[in-house]
Amino acid sequence: NKVYYKSHVIPKSVLHSAEDDNLSFEVFESTLDTGKMYEKNTGKNPRYRSKPELNTIQTKIFCNPLVRKSSDGCQFSLTEPEIETHFKKQPQQPEQQNEPPKSILDLLDSQPKINPDQKPEQQTPILGPILYLNHLKMHRTRDMKTTEEFSQDLVDATEIKSKTNTKNNNTVVIDLFYGLGYCTKAALNSGAKRVITFEKYKEVLELTRKNPFSRELYRPPLKDRIGLYQKDLLIDKPENFEILKKERETSGAKEEAFVDGIIIDPPKKNVMLYVYSEEFLKELKGFLKSGAVVSAYVPGASVSPKFAGMVEGLEGLFMGLGFEFLGKYKNHNNIYRFRKQ
Repeated sequence: NKVYYKSHVIPKSVLHSAEDDNLSFEVFESTLDTGKMYEKNTGKNPRYRSKPELNTIQTKIFCNPLVRKSSDGCQFSLTEPEIETHFKKQPQQPEQQNEPPKSILDLLDSQPKINPDQKPEQQTPILGPILYLNHLKMHRTRDMKTTEEFSQDLVDATEIKSKTNTKNNNTVVIDLFYGLGYCTKAALNSGAKRVITFEKYKEVLELTRKNPFSRELYRPPLKDRIGLYQKDLLIDKPENFEILKKERETSGAKEEAFVDGIIIDPPKKNVMLYVYSEEFLKELKGFLKSGAVVSAYVPGASVSPKFAGMVEGLEGLFMGLGFEFLGKYKNHNNIYRFRKQ
């Protein structure tokens, strides 16, 4: 009765998503008692195909894309990433004037031009659904084993695990951009007592509820440890900080600073410019405990020449606000850390 997703064992609880009207599955079962192929369609029920396979019984699940459109014209889709084929880098060619990239993440994950006869260096199946905004990928997946791995690294960069190994664990984390909830889930599973998080689009929240890898966020015990607010960081500026003040009162914190870590992974350039502004960071700083770490996704020159010097600029900004610059996290060229002194 083991369940596999792209050859990875997963909990059977994800099968509950097959009950949703807009989510369909193909389930392939290998059995030992038949050599015939058969197919059965029964309305909303999954399709089953059976084939012989010696000494093995395994089930593979494939999720069809779900699509939602917002009132401002954005289209969101929840789907599986394709197998990413990595090719060895080719010698640099003379620079050509290309169209500007549609998204930072597409640039990060774009492949170099290759010879059609060149053999791939490796093929990596990525485990887990991902979110697309107007067909642009909202997750880092290159060189990742799962779609949640980059989110876990963003959380680990806040050093939350080291702060939760206490008798009275009151650690609080802010995840500024909820999305599919991968960072929020990683923070809770890393020991955070509560995560405060924001999401602008109700359509994204709908998709998150239908995402098999986000479902535990809507069930106890994780559900009771999340403060999820459908708010726009750009439009609802004063209200968002009022929310943090109310969260502080609810937590019973005796001091104004009650947050142990912040995760910043902005989806768009205009949002990035706001959250990496002195105005926003100065306001946010007041809620951070001394020693709290900000884990931030920061594009650099490797993404685009126009981002050259952005890390240095943020380093100066954070240090001017009383933060210590801790540098990049492990081998990630786009995750940087700042500690409040």
